[in-house]
Amino acid sequence: MNLEKEIIRLIEKKGKVTFNELLNHFNNKEEIIKALNKLEDDEKIAIETYLPKQTSFIEYLKDLSYTLWFYLTILVVILVNLFVFVIPNVYPYNIFRWIFSAIFIAYLPGFTVIEALFPSRSELEALERFGFHIGTSIGVVPLLGLLLNYSPWLLRLEPIMFTLTIFILIFAITCLIVKYKVYKNIYEK
Repeated sequence: MNLEKEIIRLIEKKGKVTFNELLNHFNNKEEIIKALNKLEDDEKIAIETYLPKQTSFIEYLKDLSYTLWFYLTILVVILVNLFVFVIPNVYPYNIFRWIFSAIFIAYLPGFTVIEALFPSRSELEALERFGFHIGTSIGVVPLLGLLLNYSPWLLRLEPIMFTLTIFILIFAITCLIVKYKVYKNIYEK
């Protein structure tokens, strides 16, 4: 009850208050949620969904809350290619090579495919989404290897790296465009 009064005072003082501002002010997420739900049920406050007014693709790219995944994907792809082709495979560096290569092979191909197919967070739960990322990677990487085996380039390090890099980048860009369209549709409603 005390928290509810404090929240109402803060709202009266500032006008509109975001959840992050409440979290910074009171520090107890569960109690804040309970208090907000009670205040909304008692019709003392109205909770609104915040949608930023960015509609251009360039502005969307600048908003890290929506595109951080894309930049991290690009970073991992660049790091793996650096560790494989440029940085020597010696003790301190090979550990990073193993870690980033595991992410590159076992997670990123499936991540980009699943995120392109299911761009909205409401379509899959987080655990389902993670399982599909790993499972799709386990399916996609051997298929790409099979295609490479019957190509003139065969199964060697360079063709495998090139194929996986291009595959991940194409699907990451596709996913970025699809997520932007979903974002734009939500904003326009």
